[in-house]
Amino acid sequence: MTASRDEDHGEPALTDGSPLTTGAGMKRKPKNNGIRIVKSCISVFEVEIDLGRFTSVKTNELNGFPAKLLRMFPALRKHECYAGEAGGFALELRKGTDLAHVMEHLTLELLKCAARPRREFSGWTRRRGRRHIIHFQTPDGSMGHCAVVNARMIVEGIIDGKRMDTKAIIQSIRDSKEVVRCKQEQVS
Repeated sequence: MTASRDEDHGEPALTDGSPLTTGAGMKRKPKNNGIRIVKSCISVFEVEIDLGRFTSVKTNELNGFPAKLLRMFPALRKHECYAGEAGGFALELRKGTDLAHVMEHLTLELLKCAARPRREFSGWTRRRGRRHIIHFQTPDGSMGHCAVVNARMIVEGIIDGKRMDTKAIIQSIRDSKEVVRCKQEQVS
């Protein structure tokens, strides 16, 4: 793939001739066998997570974890997963999935709740040695960062039996669009 300048507008254009799938909110205009990106409302983040002692722990091995998480965030019951069917993630939780996968879905749910207007986001998780790589869509870099930090805090809070104010957490993600720093006082 080569990058060149769009002669008419002086903007970068992709000219490899291959198909390019664009995300929601992204417009494209073919130009000289390439694509000129006009607008993108979504960014994709990649974060690397080291779960430490929980690297190999599955959700079904943590006493009551799936039920507690689904009680806090009931909409997670409808999340699709590998099977592509609504409820797939809840099934994975009960059968046993790793905590990075939980953080991915929790990050997506937090972003959905915090975004205005509300919209769906997607993501995926893979493992690299002791670390996990989570990819997820986000409407804004600071919101994405705050959502993933809070997702980890929520997972750890559930494991440690701490109470959390989910409304305050979601508001902190909304606020992070203007104030880049995350509020972490929500854990008591």
